[in-house]
Amino acid sequence: MSETIRELGEGLVLRTADPRDADELGEFNVRLHSDDLDEPDEGLRSWTRDLLSGRHPTVGPDDFTVVENADGKIVSSGVLISQRWRYEDVEFGVGRPELIATDPAYRRLGLVREQMDVLHARSAAKGEMVTAITGIPWYYRQFGYEMGLELGGGRRFFWGRPGNLADVKEERYRLREAGPEDIPDLLDLLDGLAEGSMVSSVRDETHLRWEVDGETKGAPGSRYYHVIEDEDGVAGFADIVKWPPSFGVRQLAVRPDRPLRAVALFLTRELHRLAERLNPAAKKKFTYVFFGLARSHPVYDALDKQLEGVVPGYAWYVRVPDLEGFLLHLKPVLERRLAASAMVGHTGELRLNFYRKHTKLVLERGRLVGVEDWEPKRIQDGDVHFPDLTFLSVLFGRASIGELRRARVDCYARNEEAEILLHILFPTRSSHVLPIN
Repeated sequence: MSETIRELGEGLVLRTADPRDADELGEFNVRLHSDDLDEPDEGLRSWTRDLLSGRHPTVGPDDFTVVENADGKIVSSGVLISQRWRYEDVEFGVGRPELIATDPAYRRLGLVREQMDVLHARSAAKGEMVTAITGIPWYYRQFGYEMGLELGGGRRFFWGRPGNLADVKEERYRLREAGPEDIPDLLDLLDGLAEGSMVSSVRDETHLRWEVDGETKGAPGSRYYHVIEDEDGVAGFADIVKWPPSFGVRQLAVRPDRPLRAVALFLTRELHRLAERLNPAAKKKFTYVFFGLARSHPVYDALDKQLEGVVPGYAWYVRVPDLEGFLLHLKPVLERRLAASAMVGHTGELRLNFYRKHTKLVLERGRLVGVEDWEPKRIQDGDVHFPDLTFLSVLFGRASIGELRRARVDCYARNEEAEILLHILFPTRSSHVLPIN
């Protein structure tokens, strides 16, 4: 049963959802989130139903917020999808607000803000240290977010490019859809894949079983795991989605004892064969493979000049309500980075000036012994300055302070040692985070 959270005035009531909302809420999300209402995205209806069903590993009706008007009609809604991510090898809880929308007739009444407050409180009650959302430009900065974590991007492999489709008499590999019996191999491969990403999502058997054999396919973010086999067994896997005019490869992992280049080229040929079967009836013809694996992945080196058309990425909105607590949580990573650097054994403070807030990292003989507030006497005091929430881009490896400084001149380090230490503790590094849907 739904629970009233608060009355908002003008006959509007904010409440949790109920499984009986599935039809209306599904229709609401299709109408508000479809890019083209002439071709509505029915996957949004399936996604809503899945999240309300009680079958999802981390989401139930209580994780939805709903605003209804005096007539009992849903006019605004959102949901929190809880999951775990890792920063290198340190795990932390993440709350992912999603399906945030308001009927146009009820916008600019603060309904999203009311719901974001509730979703943030629910995330905090679950012990989640970060909230993250993919969304339209600028909008979620209103709620304490910064576009601080890499999202998307990749490289294109065109079949029509000379030399990209070699004639192979007999394939060494085969591709098939993954099933529940493949979960142990997928988990093993996913662990190896995560090692190449500074931030990654954590999938256990329950989550993976949901993605392989539980969720309704066709929803935005549905996973389509495919196993790549050879005569010795599972050689790797690929998560492949149809994005006409391309096949999108959103995840690709190959066992270390298998040749990545050979497996990747097999995959491009196999997808070309699939394109030849689909294209005669397709509105948009499939013409290439998009390796949507962020800005860094070993397959880019394996295929090298056969790839072209670098596609720049977007960014995750991230929010870290307790920055000091999160930095302390990352203590093992930060100390390990320092121990492997030119400043091994360093003792001192790194004072971060966020202009309206001030935080310092206290180091003793290479150990992080504290993360504390400090009080400047002048606005220019401190070792490194970050306006607003720009530090989150450095924390999550998306940008260096030098890159930020070119856009924000009030983002800078006051001395060379502080900038070197900042680079050591928070290096720029690629992340490829595919969330739990």
